Amino acid sequence: MAIGDAGCSGGTLYTPSGPLFPTPFPREEGGRPGVRIRRAATAGDTMGADVQTYGHRGLTEDGEIMATEQQDGAVRNSPATWVAAQAELYESSGGTKGTTQLGVPCLLLDYVGRRSGIRRRTVLMYGRDGDDYLIVGSNGGSDSHPLWYLNLLDGPEVDVRVGTERFPALAETLPPEEKERVWPHLVEVFPRYAAYRAKTGRDIPVVRLRRR
Repeated sequence: MAIGDAGCSGGTLYTPSGPLFPTPFPREEGGRPGVRIRRAATAGDTMGADVQTYGHRGLTEDGEIMATEQQDGAVRNSPATWVAAQAELYESSGGTKGTTQLGVPCLLLDYVGRRSGIRRRTVLMYGRDGDDYLIVGSNGGSDSHPLWYLNLLDGPEVDVRVGTERFPALAETLPPEEKERVWPHLVEVFPRYAAYRAKTGRDIPVVRLRRR
């Protein structure tokens, strides 16, 4: 989910097996046209499915298979069905519904795909540091960064909704000393972050979202 992970998607993904009972959810894997990739699972298919892509059919930064997609300025929700449903509920309610996951507050993060140029939206858990918001690229303790984080490295100017408020923000990866300072707070908000960190040798990034 998000404090940054999934679905909230902050870096960890969950898919609900029922309205109130999330279960582990595998992330999409990136790929190139003509290669076999693993699609994200849906609520009825927790293992995902292998998909072969050919020719002009390629992958967006979020692992979504697409043909030619017009850059019409619209924001595309996550290709993960349950994350998209939460994002839609969050946005359509004006930030009054769908704002938590497992009791943890979530935000909507709109960013631009680094290759497609398409605007994307995901749901992430968050922590706070003063007036700033913190999201974590834990990816469930995977050895690879979540794809939303890779996009932020190339395009740090984002739009954020927290509850009923929407604002533009700048995404900045915290340096090691800053991350260590805020890490105890993030683990307090979502204790599984400690296990995720112990699980991987990857340096799990913490991103500051600062109003601009």
